Amino acid sequence: VIRDENDNAYNELYDLRADISETSDLSDARQARSDRMLGLWNEWNSENILPLYGRSRAKNPLLLELSAVQVVTTPGVPISFAAMGSSTEGDTVTYLWETFIPVRVDEATYRDVWTDGVTSTSRTEDSISITYSSPGDYIVRVTVRTERWRLWEDVQIQVVLE
Repeated sequence: VIRDENDNAYNELYDLRADISETSDLSDARQARSDRMLGLWNEWNSENILPLYGRSRAKNPLLLELSAVQVVTTPGVPISFAAMGSSTEGDTVTYLWETFIPVRVDEATYRDVWTDGVTSTSRTEDSISITYSSPGDYIVRVTVRTERWRLWEDVQIQVVLE
């Protein structure tokens, strides 16, 4: 059973032994099986409690914009960052600033992970100044959050020798 962004439910059926990529929906061709499986799912789901924040996932009410004065610097020269975060629900937001060193782990996808050397500070200020002592690539992340929600944005910084 699939739910779209408007919380409309529909079912899809795949033979995962023959179609691991789920490219051929068999729900129309095998309607009886699809309907039986949907009935079993509905029976199971009727015994579950509703999610804490409503039947469907609510839209995140947070807005965030991150800006940096510059994205290339030299060691010892501070960089200033500013974030503008707000909640459409009127909740007070706080900020968490972090800086990471990205490490390439998968040459096929070039997905980054973060090293253990994470520096972070939780503060209510919407701006921060960071000075890097060593050349390299860094990520600065700001997370804006309320008691219920969080949203983050990243900017990549390059520290180079002159």
